[in-house]
Amino acid sequence: MTTALLGVMSGLLIAAPGVALAGNCTGIGRARLCGNVRNRSSEHDVIITTDWGKRNEHRTWKALPSGKDGPDIKVRDVDGFLVPKGCEFTLAGIRHIGPGWYKIFDGQNIQISSINC
Repeated sequence: MTTALLGVMSGLLIAAPGVALAGNCTGIGRARLCGNVRNRSSEHDVIITTDWGKRNEHRTWKALPSGKDGPDIKVRDVDGFLVPKGCEFTLAGIRHIGPGWYKIFDGQNIQISSINC
């Protein structure tokens, strides 16, 4: 399967809308590489999806509370997260991103350090 990439942002690869990718961890020998989001914002939940190909279906969404990681809410492999309209997220304290869905690839750990809405 070919993935169209729009760019790289602080370790975050952004897939073009409509690209269907499986929502499973990648196995390398005995190791499992999974996608993860760390919500280090002070007060906002982050909407994450467990299935990138079905990210517009609410049943694939989970609310990731402030101070939590995907595994803290029993999500082993995070496939993406949503920045709502009117909001801006800061990743790792240095990169600002605007509204839309952002793909998380296996092996990536994205840290959301602040949310401004």
